[in-house]
Amino acid sequence: NDSSPSSGISVSDFMVDEGSGTANFIITSNIGVQGGFSVEYTIFDGTAIAGSDYTATTTATINFAGNAGEEQFVTINIIDDNLVEPSENLTILLDNISNLRVAIIDDAATGIITDNDNDPS
Repeated sequence: NDSSPSSGISVSDFMVDEGSGTANFIITSNIGVQGGFSVEYTIFDGTAIAGSDYTATTTATINFAGNAGEEQFVTINIIDDNLVEPSENLTILLDNISNLRVAIIDDAATGIITDNDNDPS
């Protein structure tokens, strides 16, 4: 018997080229909730460093109207540098949901920024 919740919210991973300009973590609710709800998020550096590789609001609250299928976007502005480097990553974590009847199905996601600079060797 699987006790994992199937109704609630989740956040999706992304992979973008460094030259793409922006990327979005998409937070999706698959449940209708009368009166809506909110959830907080925090973005953490991995190998991608805020201010050098990307900019974003690193901590905020996202509000949902309460409609099943609703999506909210956390936009990451990608900084296109001229450095040859490996792919870099950052993480988003969801926490502190305002309505405890709404489960956080997937509370974390990873964003991967792939390099667009050619290695001259």
